[in-house]
Amino acid sequence: MTRFLPLALLLIPTLFFAQKFELPWEVKPILEGFDEFSAGWGGDQFIVAKKDSRYGLLTYKGKQILNFEYDRISADWAGVIFAKKGNTEFWFDKNGKSFGENIENVVPLHDHRYAVQKNGRWGLFDSKLNVITPIECSLDESPEKDLILVHGSERINLGPFLAPDGSRANVLKAINMDRIWPGVTLYKDPNTTKRGIMGPDGNPISPAIYTIGFGHPNGYAVVSTDNKKWGIITKDHNITVDFIYDRIGNINDQLSAPVELNGQSGVIDVSTGAILIEPGLYDKILTSNKVYDFYVVEKNGLQGICDARGKVLAPPVYDKALKSGPYLYVIQQLHSDFPLRGLLNLDGKEVFKPDSVKLWVFDNGTLFIERPDESTEHLDISGRVLQAFERWTTTLFENNWIIEEVDGVVRFYHSNSTPEKQIWMDDVTDSEDGLHLVRQGNLFGYMLNSGKILVPPVLESASMPDDKYLYVQYKKKWGVLKNTYY
Repeated sequence: MTRFLPLALLLIPTLFFAQKFELPWEVKPILEGFDEFSAGWGGDQFIVAKKDSRYGLLTYKGKQILNFEYDRISADWAGVIFAKKGNTEFWFDKNGKSFGENIENVVPLHDHRYAVQKNGRWGLFDSKLNVITPIECSLDESPEKDLILVHGSERINLGPFLAPDGSRANVLKAINMDRIWPGVTLYKDPNTTKRGIMGPDGNPISPAIYTIGFGHPNGYAVVSTDNKKWGIITKDHNITVDFIYDRIGNINDQLSAPVELNGQSGVIDVSTGAILIEPGLYDKILTSNKVYDFYVVEKNGLQGICDARGKVLAPPVYDKALKSGPYLYVIQQLHSDFPLRGLLNLDGKEVFKPDSVKLWVFDNGTLFIERPDESTEHLDISGRVLQAFERWTTTLFENNWIIEEVDGVVRFYHSNSTPEKQIWMDDVTDSEDGLHLVRQGNLFGYMLNSGKILVPPVLESASMPDDKYLYVQYKKKWGVLKNTYY
């Protein structure tokens, strides 16, 4: 669930009016003293600042790229800078180096070169702005959407534009690569569409004899052959699993993988081909994802859990079973109106019997439960009640918060609370980076998932914690804080 703070309190204008800025805690501003500034330029590399009615360009660390002498400044996502002074326009690279006079347009390319336009003609500059091809060409586009510089009878393929995310994916077409994985690169023969393994120098290690395949960071690739059987090879083209399986699933970090053989499911060791779970031992193996370290197994309609090497963590005696962190969740009466949830440790020992309608373990090991009588509590792992709630609306599980609503008033309770020291907020933003914007009354602060308060709620206004830099107002003064959790 994502919560949004009231817009009237949260909206930050595009221009920030900054004066001398001090905060009463350790975090200090990294920029101050400008009449106004606008952030997020150049793919979030630059700040356009105004001083004495003129604009300049700075990095977030305060390094000055352009002097305060321009009427207008902007920068695109690749860091190409445009500035205007009077009727004259200027183009600069990300270091503030000029492309020259009367430039009309600059296009960043995938390899840090630039296509530059002047007087309607185009040329090519390298990353240091040295001229490669004079500005006397026309510009065309290939069927693959690559840029073509036309110089007389010569057509120079410049490759693709630099994508906003910095991607160079289109370059791969030149060497017919199929897919790059951290440990294995597969190339595709353009004539047969079959795959082979490519070495780090770009040369094939194996012939293109496999019909399809995918790799793993540890240097293994799951591939199939013309007879539609699957096996596993290494990045050096050694066969570790023979081509006998009807299917092989994703390799996990413990180097095991689920397989199917003659309609029966099992698990094998990727590096040796050894059987970890014999095909047919269970009716189904339900969980097989490379980010998981376990398998959910099913027998006669009931579920249990095995670890990635086939060790039984919980026998298949539950309606549903799953693993999260250091615990096993089990559910009974799955198809009733109120399925009951319980908790086991990794040895299969019962921690909480399956008698809770809802159950969640927070990052700090404490639990939130709802019982069949609708009572809700925050407990430690021993069962001690840390907080009982009058009425709750929901829980922000991934962020360790419980939301309570009493008489129409919503409050946020953090799972790091104890009876002696409770943490309540009036509002909290959801965050994927571990940092939350929190509110108490009309004041804002910043807080970690763990419950640690980095900036207490004393700010009159504050930006969402979804960027490298945070724009905050304290005692009617604006400043910028670096977000080290982004």
